[in-house]
Amino acid sequence: MNYIGWLAPDGTHFNCDIYGHEELSVKLLQEYYKVESSNLKVNERDDALFNKGWCRIGFQSFINHGYVIQARWRYLTEEQKSFIQNMYFDVGNQMTNQTLDDIKYYNIIDEINKQDQTLKRIKK
Repeated sequence: MNYIGWLAPDGTHFNCDIYGHEELSVKLLQEYYKVESSNLKVNERDDALFNKGWCRIGFQSFINHGYVIQARWRYLTEEQKSFIQNMYFDVGNQMTNQTLDDIKYYNIIDEINKQDQTLKRIKK
C-alpha cells in the first residue's frame, strides 16, 4: 500500500503521489472547508490542514529514506493513531528515525506494544 497523502482526523486516508500533497491540499480545503486555497502559499495550505487536525504522510527518498509523518502529534485522534499503528505494522521498517521517535514519544508505540502483548496472550 502507498501511504503517501493526507490523513483526516476521522482516520480517512487520501492518497497522492510523492509530489502531490500541494494539489491534494487545495482539493481537501475546498471540499471539506469551502476554503479557496489556490492563492495560499504551500506552507499556508499545510498549516490550514494541520490546524484542522490533519496529518501529512510523505516519503523521503534521499538522506533518511522512509515514510515521514508531519502532524500536531499531541492532538492525534484515536482514528489517526489506529491508522498509524496499522501503518507501523505494515511498513515500520520503512519509517524515518524521526517519525519512529515521534511515535514513541507520543506513546503511540506503547499502544502498539500493548496490542502485541495481547496478541501473544491470545495465541498461547
